[in-house]
Amino acid sequence: AHRDDGEFDARVALKVVRHGLHLDARMVRRFLDERQILAALDHPGIARLLDGGITDDGLPFFAMDFVDGVPIDRYCESRGLTVRERLELFARVCDAVAHAHGKQIVHRDIKPSNILVTDAGEPRLLDFGIAKLLDATGASTEITRRSERLLTPEYASPEQIRGDPVVVASDVYCLGVLLYELLTGQRPFRRVNRSSHELERAVLEEDPTRPSKIVRRDPRYRHVKGDLDAIVLTAMHKMPADRYPSAMELGADVRRHLGGEPVSSRSASSASRPQRSRRRNPGD
Repeated sequence: AHRDDGEFDARVALKVVRHGLHLDARMVRRFLDERQILAALDHPGIARLLDGGITDDGLPFFAMDFVDGVPIDRYCESRGLTVRERLELFARVCDAVAHAHGKQIVHRDIKPSNILVTDAGEPRLLDFGIAKLLDATGASTEITRRSERLLTPEYASPEQIRGDPVVVASDVYCLGVLLYELLTGQRPFRRVNRSSHELERAVLEEDPTRPSKIVRRDPRYRHVKGDLDAIVLTAMHKMPADRYPSAMELGADVRRHLGGEPVSSRSASSASRPQRSRRRNPGD
């Protein structure tokens, strides 16, 4: 949409509750919650809220930055980004998620289609439609009934699959899945002909294949094996307490790897540390 009040011209993304759904109190409540959450966020890696209100025919709406970009996975593939370039981009996504966490907001739906990258290489995190505010204990204030779960199974954490309260570490898990896909071109638990039920069972019960094993016949193998295996698998641990404590810590470990420094991942092998100290430019 375009602003049309004569003050100035601006292209925006417009989100409106569809006619008919505006009669659903829960739908409207989620929409208004998203608008309020966006109002609390101010980060260059997150699309900004610009305006909001009610249309003439009673439909809630809000306007936000129009992001002219493509999903992060498509961006990486179409540009032929190196492992290093993918990691640098991913670390910036971690910064945006960390900003939301600093406002006690958990996104809950981090996936490539919700992260657009502009032609200038700027990532933007979108769609806080199912985001949740955390309470004083650091957990979501709502337990969603299983029949009403709002999630994307391929990227959802085990606790989201179970319908448990989400925590900051739930987004860390989603970021781990995203990094897995950016490094390997595959989702960790997606298999041909696997049903949604089988996919959810896999998320709860199966260990993901190490990323380096997926790319073992690819030039990326030597960059992914070791630190990046450890980083991804720590982020994707089944138990929230065993993941990185925050998106900030995950991003920091990625940057340590990029700097040739030892990573803090609990899974990192001490045997590989001498290698890391000699390797100053990983992922080229």
